[in-house]
Amino acid sequence: MIRIISLLLILFFLPDKSKCQSTFIPLNTPSYPILERLEIRSGKISDQLHFSASPLLRQNAVAFLDSIQGDSVLL
Repeated sequence: MIRIISLLLILFFLPDKSKCQSTFIPLNTPSYPILERLEIRSGKISDQLHFSASPLLRQNAVAFLDSIQGDSVLL
């Protein structure tokens, strides 16, 4: 009886954990070409973004966007 209850509890709470948000930007989304284009337009090589090492961390993408926020060239 305890095994059945334990199994039911595990099966009940397991889907909740699968909805967790990843720290990476999902692959094959428009974010990658947009970030690459913004890096090109800024004229600076970013220390935060490394496109050869995919997937990108969300934290690094936000740090890059914060660093170019004041550039009017990108508009």
